[in-house]
Amino acid sequence: MEFPDSDITAAETDGRALDFCRRSFDVTPFLSKERFSVLSLPRQFDLIWCGSLLTHIDEHAARDLLRFFREHLSHGGVCVVTTQGRHAMEWIERQEVTYGLSENAQQKVLREFRSQGYGYADYTHQAGYGISLVTHERMRQLAADVGGWGETLFWEHGWDNHQDVYAFLDVDGDQVIESDQKRHTREAPDHLRVHGTSRVAASRRPGERGMSRQGYDLQLAR
Repeated sequence: MEFPDSDITAAETDGRALDFCRRSFDVTPFLSKERFSVLSLPRQFDLIWCGSLLTHIDEHAARDLLRFFREHLSHGGVCVVTTQGRHAMEWIERQEVTYGLSENAQQKVLREFRSQGYGYADYTHQAGYGISLVTHERMRQLAADVGGWGETLFWEHGWDNHQDVYAFLDVDGDQVIESDQKRHTREAPDHLRVHGTSRVAASRRPGERGMSRQGYDLQLAR
């Protein structure tokens, strides 16, 4: 998918990072907030891309973020997000990658992931920002709770052989793929096609360890 004529709006909680994006990428800046439930923009977008943000927030914040994306997705638009799932779980279990979490936090994430489908723990001394793991089924349920869209792609550890990739398509009510219905997922990114769009949303991937809340942004384009 290419959007050569897109106008980008960058949203960021850190004013200095936002100014850097404005100067470096010729974007329109939007000073964001840490609470996704109070975010609002005056337009919708044909493509929303959010890489490695759901991986750092708890389930309540994840639901608010997905709702924000859905409310700002145009009819026929596509929202692409990444999460951490079984692959990351196995890394933590084998102690190959622990994401900067304490031993207690690692066990909390794994325990909740196995029992509830969504595991989360804060980084040390960073309340509300940490590491999350989510199963495919739980992610589908969160998206279904928001409503008005359906899963069109699931690619397990498809991003850098690490994070799971999801695409949710805005569809008519009778076409929505709910979490308990037959899956209509695809397994490779080249299956995903969007035609005739010019408005794009994207997010920058944060660092792997111990990054503050101000270390991510949300970029929106039209």
